[in-house]
Amino acid sequence: MKTSATAVLATLVLAATTIATAADIYWNSAADGNWSTATNWSDGTTSVLPGAADTVTIAATTGGTDPYTVTFGTGTETDATLTANSTQLVLGSATAPRATLHLKGGTLTLDTGASTTVLTMANASLNVGTGATLYLRTSDEAGTAGLSSLLLNGNATVTVGGTLTTEKTGGGGTNPRAGLSLSGASGTSNTFTVNSGGTARFGYSTLGTTNNAVTGSSNAVLVDGGSLWFRSLNIGVRGEDNSVTVRNSGTLTIGGSGASIGGGSSQSGTGQLIIGERSGDTVISEGTVVNASSLTLGTRGSTTTGTGGTGTLTLNAGSFTTTAGVTVGGGAAGSTSLVTRGTINVHGGLFTLNSSGTARTITVSGLRNTIGYFNITGGEVNITSAQGFHTLTLAPNVTADDSGTGELNLSGGTLNVDKLVSATDAGTINFTGGLFTVKQATVTNGKAFTVGDGSVGKTATLRLLTGTGSGDHTFADGLVISANARLEGAGKIADGLATLRGTLAATGALEFADGLTLIDGSTLDLNNASGSVTISGGALTIASGATINVSLASFTAGEALTLFSIAGAVAPTDLDAVNFTLNGEAVAGAWNGANFQITPTAIPEPATIALLFGGTLLFASFLLKRRARAAR
Repeated sequence: MKTSATAVLATLVLAATTIATAADIYWNSAADGNWSTATNWSDGTTSVLPGAADTVTIAATTGGTDPYTVTFGTGTETDATLTANSTQLVLGSATAPRATLHLKGGTLTLDTGASTTVLTMANASLNVGTGATLYLRTSDEAGTAGLSSLLLNGNATVTVGGTLTTEKTGGGGTNPRAGLSLSGASGTSNTFTVNSGGTARFGYSTLGTTNNAVTGSSNAVLVDGGSLWFRSLNIGVRGEDNSVTVRNSGTLTIGGSGASIGGGSSQSGTGQLIIGERSGDTVISEGTVVNASSLTLGTRGSTTTGTGGTGTLTLNAGSFTTTAGVTVGGGAAGSTSLVTRGTINVHGGLFTLNSSGTARTITVSGLRNTIGYFNITGGEVNITSAQGFHTLTLAPNVTADDSGTGELNLSGGTLNVDKLVSATDAGTINFTGGLFTVKQATVTNGKAFTVGDGSVGKTATLRLLTGTGSGDHTFADGLVISANARLEGAGKIADGLATLRGTLAATGALEFADGLTLIDGSTLDLNNASGSVTISGGALTIASGATINVSLASFTAGEALTLFSIAGAVAPTDLDAVNFTLNGEAVAGAWNGANFQITPTAIPEPATIALLFGGTLLFASFLLKRRARAAR
């Protein structure tokens, strides 16, 4: 016989009013049953429904069913008025048959009225179904980490398709203190899943932590199309293989009270944050993560175990947006022998540092004895602002006497940076493919900044930008543009000889203050917006015997075109052994004061003009190649 919602509500209210003082209410036996049936419960003497002041335990050891399910609601419209209130709930026990609490509808509120854990789970499952709501309430929002509203303490599973919210006592509040904690004894694991249509909200939360041992391994949070919010999140404080995965258009938001992946205070855990799914070039699903906290990947470590924390963030598809700084490899504590590791992998999607009002920094290897990697194989990374004041820096505090390294590895995709700084020997830049744009680069790490690796069919492009926040570029040990690589843009390379084996394509005034060398096979592309390439220091060097082919969409016969300019103490380079052609025809070139010019003598054929950008764009392509040596 079905029980009406009104009758259920009346029974619950009656139970709450007849229990004058707090009591411990227990599920009678390890057997399936309905929360709203009084005979399923006992206070040790009589059958009674849990009341608002009661502590509830569902961990029966007798009854013969393993697992068993306690059902709250019916999953029908009658659940709209179904409510129940209690203080605390203990769901399951490591030594009892597995217990499941299934909320099919209605609202269950657990309110401790104090700074104590609200819901503790072990060897148990919780299912907050579509249309159901579970409130977990503690005394206030003040204070920091250390208080759990939901504790998964070993072999516990939570699935949210409805609403699970942490609040302050009495309801309301927007910034809860109590959080989600996944821990447990060694060899156990926990899973928390938010499915499509589900929402969950927590305060200070941790994955992989206990109070005594290095345990809490294999804890997983999965945002599988739903929405999950944390005030603060630490992934992998202790133990191994702790992870948060966001996929199928799920959304994870981390508030402004701190975030870390891998390790903690005197703790050496491993953690991962995985966003989206890919198979090769195919996007299987996307995810969205918004972070408003300073984020550290790989931090601290344990002197007891002699290991540091390890943290990894992987963006496969979707987006990761942070409004605060990120440290990839946060530094070890207590012992110089500890090494912490942090890694960011971007294989697809959009990674954005988005803070318009404050300068922010992404630091790869933040302190001594840290190893940090920023690996980009696809997608787009934006470390930019309208003010041009965001920075990507490599190993700024690692000296020659320290261990540790900070590596930027760009092999595909796009990296946009306001400022790049690699000022210690511990910084390494491996740029073999993709597009790298920068407003100001300072590279003084004892290594040449090399663009591309000369691989056929693989292009690497460095684009220098001007505008707000831009400045002179420094490549103290040289800038090398490999074959099949490109140097584009405008600005001034104030320090460092630029050596070109690939292509130079200036889109504005481009100045070389420490010299420019063009090697056999290199190419220069200029347009009418770029003016000329200026060498203001060092020397202009072009390989003897090279041929420069200049293609122009339109020009005036007899009017000289400037290819190079020199300034300061730079002397004109002898280019007599260099051959110039214009649209395939030989053309003379000569110095005219500080400018090296060629002088067109004929109007190109109409077909040639049409072919070269419709006769509207001046496009000069200088192809340098060594003459074939005469046969011996």
